[in-house]
Amino acid sequence: MHRSWIATPLLALFLFAGACAGSREDAPDPGRGGDRGDPGGRDAAVSSIEDVRKATVYIEARGGAYDEGRGFGEVSYGSGSGFIVGDGGGSGKLVITNNHVVTGAGFLQVYLDGQDEPVDARVLGASECSDLALLELEGGGYPYLSWRTGDIDAGLGVRAAGYPADDVETGERPDYTITSGSINSTEADGETPWASVDSVLEHDVLIRPGNSGGPLVDENGRVVGVNYASRVDDEGRPTGPQLAIARDEARTIVDKLRQGDVESIGVNGEAFSLPEQEISGIRVTSVKTDSPAGRVGLRNAVIDPQSGEFAAFDVITEIEGTRLGEGGTMEEYCNILRQHEPDDRLSIQAVRVEENGDVSLMEGALNGEELAVVETIPAQTDAGGEPQGGFVSLTDDTGTLTMEVPAAWSDVRTGGSLKLDGESLGPAMLASTDAQRWIDTFEVPGVYFAASSRLAERFPENPVEQILDLPEYDFSGTCRYEGREGYQDSKFTGAVDTYTGCDGTDNAFQIYAATPPDGSYVVVLQAVITSEADLDGLQRTLATFDVLQQP
Repeated sequence: MHRSWIATPLLALFLFAGACAGSREDAPDPGRGGDRGDPGGRDAAVSSIEDVRKATVYIEARGGAYDEGRGFGEVSYGSGSGFIVGDGGGSGKLVITNNHVVTGAGFLQVYLDGQDEPVDARVLGASECSDLALLELEGGGYPYLSWRTGDIDAGLGVRAAGYPADDVETGERPDYTITSGSINSTEADGETPWASVDSVLEHDVLIRPGNSGGPLVDENGRVVGVNYASRVDDEGRPTGPQLAIARDEARTIVDKLRQGDVESIGVNGEAFSLPEQEISGIRVTSVKTDSPAGRVGLRNAVIDPQSGEFAAFDVITEIEGTRLGEGGTMEEYCNILRQHEPDDRLSIQAVRVEENGDVSLMEGALNGEELAVVETIPAQTDAGGEPQGGFVSLTDDTGTLTMEVPAAWSDVRTGGSLKLDGESLGPAMLASTDAQRWIDTFEVPGVYFAASSRLAERFPENPVEQILDLPEYDFSGTCRYEGREGYQDSKFTGAVDTYTGCDGTDNAFQIYAATPPDGSYVVVLQAVITSEADLDGLQRTLATFDVLQQP
């Protein structure tokens, strides 16, 4: 429709990556039955970068949590990558991948290089805190990767192999890809919303959604780490660090996973923190049925198939009286798991958000009493007044922009950029009830906020008027133009254009352009207003938006 926006897709807060596969010369029998491995049992260790694809697999996680919200006859699954390693006896049959790729699935389909039919696999063990999982393939003798034996230092040339699936239609298999770069740091911070990893490699090799669980290898095809996290925008460009679980930690955890789960209660979750509302915790995406989490009564999240948003979900707020996720990471959660045995009884508090908006507080004990509701707050249905749920504070990925928005505008994209004539000019972020519909239509509320010093340089004389007069910001063809008014707050001075009746709706659309006193940069806000509550929300945004550093 209208607005210039390049955004990080969800699980864009931090998008996880995924690994490789390809075509193999000595492939196992693609038939469904029998031993699909090499009956000769020869050593099939990969010894070149070209052959890495032979030991990289594409994984589809089906059923279980991935069926929540799925319509009858529809196809729905999660996907990622993995790679085959030896079983200790010279036979390749074990697959390393990420916990977030497989936990909560009803069953897995693992595709080997060049094969049209999947190989059956079972999960031997998973670690939530290290975001690792170990699978065992049916058969054996498959080509496998070996670990690098030399030092791993900053500057080491590496490659990431996998099956990125962010641009693949549902039901289609992604192509194997391999990208190259080097290691930036061997001591990156491993405290993230989805894992608490002690040893992390930061690198500049492009990894995309679907690369999760894939190998990071050296020039000889030896594994130096397991890719697990990345941030990219809609055009596939990295907007932050690319992260891999370092070799030594991965090997230590994988050895333990042969015997079962490690540092895990059986969930795939992500930490979040809303300081303004004093709310934090671990939002649960999926649950392994036969696990402490499943037995205590935690449930799979329900995803709205139309918007892709969470429609119903559980949040673990406390374990053993310790509040979780306050810093937006899994650190406290994983510290507790690492200091207790898997069968220890641990008190747990959780919040359940239902599809109808009801919110329940629950208490119970892992390896003990099931969760029981102690209080329920019915959904509020007020149409006017202050937005239900209060407000949340947002900061873009570069740490430059900040603003408060209604909590209901929960579809947030913080990795965008302000673009003009195809050129990225500064950071941007967007918050809405449905970000994609906000971009495409005028039907849902939300706000877009960007800032640019280069835009001020391009229009040095009168940037506010010149920017609002740009053809890109003229919506008179689809809306009714109501006029331009001056705008001023304690930090910025500018103007605002107001439009109504856009695309036949009754909603209002406003564009703000303003500068600070020194005129060193320009801020641009765009807002769609659909109700009185949205107007109150916009007023809060206008009172709180700010630029923290030169954009």
